[in-house]
Amino acid sequence: MIARARDYPYNAPAGSYTYHRGTSHPFDPDMRRDRTPVLAYGSNRSPEQLDRKFGHAPETIIPVETAVLRDFDVVYAASFTRYGAVPAMLQHVPDVAVEIAVTWLDEAELAHMHSTEMGAANYHYAALHDVCLTLDTGEVLETAYTYVGTRGHFTHDEGPVPLKAVRGDGRRHAPRTTAEMLALLHDLLGGEGEVEDFIHRLIRDDDFRRARADDLAPHATPFAYDHTVIDE
Repeated sequence: MIARARDYPYNAPAGSYTYHRGTSHPFDPDMRRDRTPVLAYGSNRSPEQLDRKFGHAPETIIPVETAVLRDFDVVYAASFTRYGAVPAMLQHVPDVAVEIAVTWLDEAELAHMHSTEMGAANYHYAALHDVCLTLDTGEVLETAYTYVGTRGHFTHDEGPVPLKAVRGDGRRHAPRTTAEMLALLHDLLGGEGEVEDFIHRLIRDDDFRRARADDLAPHATPFAYDHTVIDE
């Protein structure tokens, strides 16, 4: 349990791939047809996490395409997951270019992804307008579909905290690992016991986890970019 929290957002292939039956396969751009491009900037980039979400349906095939999104960064949200991690969110950060992925989802896959992302009420599904999203194929999209963090990003030293596991060019704030973030938030929120005890309680005690997320509200900065909420 501890490793799952600390290792977020998990390993992801360096290039585009196709998820099927828990492993990565060669990417075929033709498989994107009739699918919705949804940004994957945290654990959804990883075959490991996709398998947690879709492993129950072995017929699932998801093209996952690497991409660069300009004027955004992937930063830590002011919340916690049910498995004890500090999740990622996008934030508008001018002059930063971040390397993310796009999951191309069919109708059923999108509905299931919604259930995994919005069940804890920490994300809305939305469209971002007038963006510059350069796909691995060289195509550029001006509209991006994504999950927007509703609690805002955690602000530390007057800025967001980028994920060290996600490459970003032009960052002005130091990135951290999730293990480092959990240690930081453990100390910020009182520092009782060891960090491991804090993580275990985040996982096992829903009321404790929600209360600690509420405690982060004074340190949160809302998502700050034009978007249209599609589903919440």
